[in-house]
Amino acid sequence: MYRKKDNLIVASNRSLLERVSRLTRQAFSIFDVLAIIALLVAFLGISNTMTMNVMERTQEIGMLRSVGMTRGQIMLMILAEAGVMGLIGGALGVIFGNILARILMLAMTAMSGYNLTYVLPAERMLVAVGLAVLVANLAALLPALRSARIRILDAILYE
Repeated sequence: MYRKKDNLIVASNRSLLERVSRLTRQAFSIFDVLAIIALLVAFLGISNTMTMNVMERTQEIGMLRSVGMTRGQIMLMILAEAGVMGLIGGALGVIFGNILARILMLAMTAMSGYNLTYVLPAERMLVAVGLAVLVANLAALLPALRSARIRILDAILYE
């Protein structure tokens, strides 16, 4: 009947569904790699931004210290600023990531012919935002320590 020259493959519905599921997992694992790269870029960007921020605000930090702000409060101020940056970045990442995931699911549904449903993982979104805040605070730790070590007199005379 049919020979190898006809390139006919007989597959069960279950094996085809398993193949689509495997391809979907592979596609989403690519997004995991992209997320790691994005976290690394965010870490470097926030670290650079906070370092420049501390350098530009040296006089302001000196004035705050001269009116009674402690070294710990200066550190907390810098870490809080980085935390807000991480919160905003994480929220935007979750929003655009969900849009991208929904587009991918629609494309996979159209290509596979199966009715794939999109599940919005609320706990993963919270973990992602929390991770963004954590990475931002880790990136700002060195600039925060540097800002806490600034001597009051040197900071006020700094230009």
